Amino acid sequence: MTRVTGAGSAEGLRGLDEVLARIGGRFGRAEPRRRAAAYLRGLLAPVERKNGWQLAEAVGDATPDGVQEFLSRVRWDADAVRDDLRAYVGDHLGDPSTSSG
Repeated sequence: MTRVTGAGSAEGLRGLDEVLARIGGRFGRAEPRRRAAAYLRGLLAPVERKNGWQLAEAVGDATPDGVQEFLSRVRWDADAVRDDLRAYVGDHLGDPSTSSG
C-alpha cells in the first residue's frame, strides 16, 4: 500500500493547497471539500493504477466508499471547477507575454 502523507516537495504541496483554495468554494460543505482534496491527492499519488481502491488506500481510507460517494453523489459544478483549474494553470504555467489581462 502506498499512502500519501507528507510526500512531495513543499512547493508541490503549496501548489495543491492553492488549487484546493481556488476550487473549495465550488463544494457547498466541508465534507465534500475534504473529499475533493483527498481525491486530488490520490490522483497525484505515486500509485500504479488510479481505481477506487488504490485512490482510497493512497489517502488512508480503508475502503473506496468515500471516493465512490464523492464521485457519484456529491453535487458540484464540474465546468466551474474546470474553469478554476484552467485559470490556475494559466496563472502558473502560461506565457505572461501572451496573457489577455
